[in-house]
Amino acid sequence: MKKTILVLSGKYAAESNNRYLTNDLVDGLLRDYRVISLAYSSKNEIKVSEDGNKIELLVKLRSGPKYIKYLLIWFRLLFLALYAVIKFEINYIISFAPLSVIWPALAVFAFSSAEKKLCIVFDIFPVHQIKIGLIPSQLSKILIWFEGFWVSQFTTVSGMTGKNVEFIKRIYFADSPSPNSVILPPWGSVPNINEELSIECIRRVVEDKKIRFVFGGQIGKGRSLESCIKLIEAMANRGYSVTFDVYADPNGRAYLNRIVSDTICIQVLDYLPREEYLRQLSSYDFGMVATDPRVDMPSFPSKIIDYISCGLRCVCMLEENTDIKTIFPFDKLLFLCDFDFDKISIENLEKFITSADYYGELGQGVDVLSTRNALGKVLSCLK
Repeated sequence: MKKTILVLSGKYAAESNNRYLTNDLVDGLLRDYRVISLAYSSKNEIKVSEDGNKIELLVKLRSGPKYIKYLLIWFRLLFLALYAVIKFEINYIISFAPLSVIWPALAVFAFSSAEKKLCIVFDIFPVHQIKIGLIPSQLSKILIWFEGFWVSQFTTVSGMTGKNVEFIKRIYFADSPSPNSVILPPWGSVPNINEELSIECIRRVVEDKKIRFVFGGQIGKGRSLESCIKLIEAMANRGYSVTFDVYADPNGRAYLNRIVSDTICIQVLDYLPREEYLRQLSSYDFGMVATDPRVDMPSFPSKIIDYISCGLRCVCMLEENTDIKTIFPFDKLLFLCDFDFDKISIENLEKFITSADYYGELGQGVDVLSTRNALGKVLSCLK
């Protein structure tokens, strides 16, 4: 009989057209394991389903004030966790941070006899949220202690880059031993890259001096979209005809209505299910990524995976101490720019967007960020 892996997460797609990286990981694990997904989802008040080796225990996460909404569903999460531990023999546990939003389930499994427990950290809660003002700084110590306590229950913790791992240790384990640590950047499913579209992109940029930029995902606090616009405007001032499409949910659209530009065409588009969004991405030339200049936490924005997987190169404005190039060392695919860019930065950006010999690196970049590559690293943590 196959061994059982429990995957805990705060985000899991119940519908096939709006998948997350948690779905990709679960599907990859199913080849050799029975997998229980215990997670928040956007559908069904409570869903309990078994399909062969795939068990889904899902709780609907309603819209509402952040963190307060979790209070309303923690009881249901606790119920499903008890159901899982009573009915199944769990050999391994994988959980995605932040753990503070799924702690009732962790309380059930904290003393589990699982052989190995892996905590995957893409969100070093609550550091980013406090830095950008989403959580009062007065709560910093207690929330960091609470999150760190649950992280300490795992045998292995992963971070996105080397500096990211060191940041995790410094925040959660400054005065105590830390679990084993590994580097595990985000991953994504890979659509078929259209080489003809890549060739057309180069022709359009070099010959017609037309550029289509795109920004997709979370909008608002923590994303310096104004800096992106200033950078794109600088390219327009060099004689390029530039359009900038932004995919945003209703909250993001309200934020974007306050941002205007007299130099470039900004179009705000409706948020799309993930599969449809990825299909649309292939029609653009460059993907924009921006974090917040107030945050000094080394990161690996997941937008990069979507862009690269769809054949787009990335223009990124990240934290000053980023070490993303140690994980993704492809200069022809990834352009890093300071928030306080200068004339030299713009000249280097123009060289980047007009270079035509990047396609060879694209396949390598896609492989580095693939679910298959991540799956191998995850399984090595469970051995």
